[in-house]
Amino acid sequence: PGVTSKETGATATARYLDGSGGTDWPGYGRTFGEQHYSPLAQIDRRTVGRLGLVSWYDIGPENSATQPIAVDGVVYFTTGMSVVRAVDVRTGKLLWTFDPEVGKYGGKEMRQQWGTRGIAWWKGRVYTGTVDGRLVAIDAKTGKEVWSVKTTQPGQFITGAPRVFRNKVI
Repeated sequence: PGVTSKETGATATARYLDGSGGTDWPGYGRTFGEQHYSPLAQIDRRTVGRLGLVSWYDIGPENSATQPIAVDGVVYFTTGMSVVRAVDVRTGKLLWTFDPEVGKYGGKEMRQQWGTRGIAWWKGRVYTGTVDGRLVAIDAKTGKEVWSVKTTQPGQFITGAPRVFRNKVI
């Protein structure tokens, strides 16, 4: 599972279009229009009773006030101090964890933050804003940091989900 970093801008964009098929949820609100709506029609009044648990992953007692994203059978989400995880939706297996070490970079005043509300995916990378004010790109397949940029002044932080548009992360 997972995506390839060789994906083109056109195919990455197609995942975000309001009229896309709904198999992926690559960003906050699923689409560029942030509709928070899935057009998938397999579950309805007749089929909902046949639903069952396929897999699960216990995130523990950390704060999880985030909107997860899902691309190619992998769910990505952030908890607590901007820690990002990737989980295989079919098995519930943890694929990787990325810890941006917010306490180390932000100092002890950042240790009581609620965390971020979401992340974004674009062309094989997961983007997160950290509670110490960095924007970080993570390789979606490996969980390794690709780059990190400080975007705020000391004491300020990012809590909102990044948005991707025209090859830019906002």
